[in-house]
Amino acid sequence: PLLNYLLSLVFHTEMDKPEKDRKIDFQSSNINQNSIYHALVSDVHARDWDSSKSHRAIGDLREGEFRGLLEEMALAAWHGQERTTTSKALWNQCKGSSLENVLKVYEECSTEGISSLFTAFYFRKSDQVIGPEPTFEFTHYSFSEYLVASLIVNSISDLHTALIGPGNRMSAMTTSLALNKWLGLCGSTAISTDLKKWIVNEIEFRQLSNSSCSQIQSTILKILNLALREGVPCEQLPENLSFKEMTGLARNTEESLLILHSAFGGHTKITGTPNWVEENEAGSLIKRIQGQRTNSENCTGMLSLNDLDFSKQCLYLCDFYGANLRRSNFEFSHLNFANLDKATLIEANFRNAKLIEASLQSSQLSEADFSGATLARANFSLSTVINTNFSSAFLQGTNFEHVFVIEEADFSNAIFSLDTKWPADFDFRKCGAFGPECDFSGAELEGLELEDVQLMNANFEGSNLTNAKFSKVDLSAANLFRAKLGNIKWKLTQYSLGTKWPDDFDFKKCGALGPECNLAGAIIEGGHFVDIQLQNANFEAAELTECALVSGNCKNVNFRGAKLQSSRISACDFTGAIFENATIRQTTITRADFNGANLRGAACYSVHFYMCVFTEAILEKTNL
Repeated sequence: PLLNYLLSLVFHTEMDKPEKDRKIDFQSSNINQNSIYHALVSDVHARDWDSSKSHRAIGDLREGEFRGLLEEMALAAWHGQERTTTSKALWNQCKGSSLENVLKVYEECSTEGISSLFTAFYFRKSDQVIGPEPTFEFTHYSFSEYLVASLIVNSISDLHTALIGPGNRMSAMTTSLALNKWLGLCGSTAISTDLKKWIVNEIEFRQLSNSSCSQIQSTILKILNLALREGVPCEQLPENLSFKEMTGLARNTEESLLILHSAFGGHTKITGTPNWVEENEAGSLIKRIQGQRTNSENCTGMLSLNDLDFSKQCLYLCDFYGANLRRSNFEFSHLNFANLDKATLIEANFRNAKLIEASLQSSQLSEADFSGATLARANFSLSTVINTNFSSAFLQGTNFEHVFVIEEADFSNAIFSLDTKWPADFDFRKCGAFGPECDFSGAELEGLELEDVQLMNANFEGSNLTNAKFSKVDLSAANLFRAKLGNIKWKLTQYSLGTKWPDDFDFKKCGALGPECNLAGAIIEGGHFVDIQLQNANFEAAELTECALVSGNCKNVNFRGAKLQSSRISACDFTGAIFENATIRQTTITRADFNGANLRGAACYSVHFYMCVFTEAILEKTNL
C-alpha cells in the first residue's frame, strides 16, 4: 500500500508540473523503479506541496548533499544489525569524506541534532536496541535498497574517474586504494538479488553511454584482478578481526565485484577477461563465493557470472546449477562432470571445451556455441536448444532425449555414436552429423576427415569422398555404392560383409580391415576393434603392435610369419586361422577359440593365455 501510494504521489506531482520541468516521462518505455524513487527524493527535498519550500530536518542542505547523506544513512543501515542504524553509525560512515563537513554544519544548525535527519525520508524509530542510542530503520526496505544501489553505482563511477586521471576528489587513487575502499563499502554485507536489481535499474536509469559502461567495466576488472592476485587486504582494517570474519569480508568483496561487472556487462554485452594467473583460479573463486549449498537457491554471485571469460580454465566438477552464464566464454575450458543444470547459457561460448559427462538438464541454450566441443555422455535432457551450434562437436553417448525445443540447431560435421540419444521427432540421420545410420547420399564430401567415428549402416551412396581421410572409422554395413572413393586413406578403418562398395572398387586391397582384406606385410599400430569381421583376411608377414581385438570373427585368417606385440585379444574366434612361424610377444589372450588353428613354429614370448580353446590345433614346434 505504501509503495502504491508513493507511485500515485509521484505521478500526480509530476503531472502537475509544466512538461519541461518533469523529471519522469510516464509515456516512456525507459521508466523503471529507480526513476520513481529518484523523483521521490527530489520532491521530498524540494517540498513542492509546501508553500515554505523547506523542511526543518533538511534545513539548507542542497539536493546533492541531501542525497549523499541519505545514501550514507542507507549504507549504515545496510551494514547495521537487522537493517537498523544510529546517529553514531552515520558519523562513522561519513568520517573522512566530503560529507563530514556537511554533517558538522547540519548538527550545529539543527536543534534536534542528527537524529532529525532520519525523519526527513521515511525513517522510523526501531524497537531494536543498540547501546544507549535510539535506532532507526526505513519504513520499507526498498528505500534502503534504492539508496544503497545509488551509492554503489556512484562509488564505482568515482573510483573509475579517480583511477583514470586527476581532477576529482579522489585524484590520488590507486588500484590498491580502490580495493580498500570497495572492501569498506561492500565487505560487511553481501549484496542480495533484490539489491542487484536496483543496481541494474540504476545503471539503466542514468542512461550511461555504452562507452562509459565499458570503461567502468574495465575498472571493475582491474580491481578484481588485484583481489585475485594479492587477496583482499582485510588485515589492513582497524578492527581486530578473526580469520573467519576476514574470510567473510573478502568473500563479500569479491562477490560484489562480480555483481557490478555483471550489471555493467549486461548493459554493454561485452565479455570481460579477468587475469586468471592459474588454470584453476576461476574455479577457486566460484567455490569461495558459493560455499556449501543447503538448498537449490543460488547466491547473487552465482547469478552474476554473465559476460565473463573463463577460457582455458579448469572447472572439473564445478557447480553451476542455476547460474547465469549468459554470453560467458568457456572456450578450451575443462568442464568434465560439471553441473550446469538449469543454467542460463544463452549466447555462451563453449567452442572446443571439454564437457565429458557434464549435466546440462533444463538449461537455456539459445544461440550457445558448442562447436568443436567434446560432449561425450553429456546430458541435455529437458533443455531448450534454439539456434545452438554443435558443428564439429563430439556427441558420443550424448543425451538429447526429451529436449523441449531443438530448432535450427547446427549439427554439421558433429560426431555421434550408437548410444547417442535423440528426441523422438528429430531426424538425426539427415542433420549433417556423422554417426550410425547417418544419410549423406549424393553429398559432396571431398577431402572429408573423420577419426574414431561409428558409421555403421550409414548411407553414402553416390557421394563424393575423393581424397577423404578415415582413421579408426567403422563402416560396418555402410552403403558406399556408386560413391567416388579415389585416393582415400583408410587407416585402421573397418568394414563388414554387409558393407556395399562400388562395383569397380577393390575394397580388399584398399587398406581397410574386414572380410577377405589383403594386408600382407602391413604395419598396423594402435587399432582397437570391437566385433570386427576378419574372416579369410590375409595378414601374412604383417606387424600388429598395441592393438586390441574384442569379439572378432577371425576365422581362417592368415597370420603366417606375422608379428603380434603388446596387444590384447578377448573373445575372438580364430578357428582354422594360420599362425605358422608367427611371433607373439607381451600379449594377453583371453577366451579365444583356436580350434583347428595352425600354430606350427609359432614363437610366444610373455604371452598370457586365459580360458583359451586349442581343440585340434596344430602346435608342432610351437614355443609356448
